[in-house]
Amino acid sequence: MCVAHDSLTGLRIVETMHERKSLMCELSEGFIALPGGIGTLEETFEIFTWL
Repeated sequence: MCVAHDSLTGLRIVETMHERKSLMCELSEGFIALPGGIGTLEETFEIFTWL
């Protein structure tokens, strides 16, 4: 079940976290890491390794 805001211009549903990060990397022109937790660090370092 997916619950989404009525005014979204686009919604991409993925099955795994790896697929989510891969799609974000594919669609992005750049990345900024703001203070966060372990998940933020994990995603940031994964992007670094892909580059």
